[in-house]
Amino acid sequence: LSIVRCSPKSANGQQSEVVENGEHRKDCVNKIHEYNGALISMDDDTGFDELNLVSERLTEFPPLSHPPPKALILRQNEISDIPVLRDDIAETIEQLDLYINEIKTIKNLDNFSNLRMLDLSFNQIRHMEGLGGLHTLEQLFLINNKFTSIGSLRGLSSLKLLELGGNRIKAIENLSVLAPTLTSLWLGKNKIEVIENVDSLVHLSILDIQSNRLTEIGEGLKNLSNLQELYLSHNAITSCKGIETLTNLRTLDLGANRIQHISGIARLVLLEELWVSNNLLEDLEEVIEELQSLKCLHTVYLEWNPLCQTDDYRTIVPLRLTTLKQLDAIPLPFSKSYATAT
Repeated sequence: LSIVRCSPKSANGQQSEVVENGEHRKDCVNKIHEYNGALISMDDDTGFDELNLVSERLTEFPPLSHPPPKALILRQNEISDIPVLRDDIAETIEQLDLYINEIKTIKNLDNFSNLRMLDLSFNQIRHMEGLGGLHTLEQLFLINNKFTSIGSLRGLSSLKLLELGGNRIKAIENLSVLAPTLTSLWLGKNKIEVIENVDSLVHLSILDIQSNRLTEIGEGLKNLSNLQELYLSHNAITSCKGIETLTNLRTLDLGANRIQHISGIARLVLLEELWVSNNLLEDLEEVIEELQSLKCLHTVYLEWNPLCQTDDYRTIVPLRLTTLKQLDAIPLPFSKSYATAT
């Protein structure tokens, strides 16, 4: 395996160093190098920036020499273990992407002292461990593993985004240690029944609990005053109760639930997008009255509700909700001024 190092100068056609089996030689290189079908790319300002070895059937990490790439992309391989790397190698890596591999245990990451993004999605990991030393980590992706619970995340003092979708998690827990920094939490496609233990996450702006087992929104969100996007589709929610305190919401997705009335949404004065398709809404007039005061609302999805069978549904809604630019999947052909004139 050869590792290409490229300085900013080499991108302009000057000499750069190629390390091959420990031997050094001078060579002219282009800005993007090809090795066994994989791209090794450089950034003009930072030199050797990314090593991208996707679908190379690797069973272990490639050999790395100093300085290593800042981004190590090893997606869709057959790697089963994260090896111990020398400190001077590990501390340089800022992004480590091991999406779709065969890793079963998170380990040997303590000396990745500058790691900002870690993606271990689509592996075979059962326990959330071995992460405590990643004090600089900002984004953690653990999609489609085999977690049944949220383990200890203590030590992740810089984490902003946590993605745990597609696991077998039954309860929201152990997240309070992330309260000072966490802004995005993704828990879709798990087995969660109750929204709980998120009241301390006051900096959250995005929360996703789609495709779980929720039957109500409840009181669990009342402290999340900074929340701007909330995704709760594909549950069994019957009421919007509990949503009314989220006055900074811009996007609300309640599609594919069992909701009959949308009372409380009128208090979401900054709401721009509302998705309530595929519910049990019957009274079109009631829905219009609830939404009519929302001056920022530009997109509404109401399709696959009984109220859509109302005569002239697609004419009535935009005429009454004059700020709309899109109804269901269809952009509206006329503006507010046109609607007012008619």
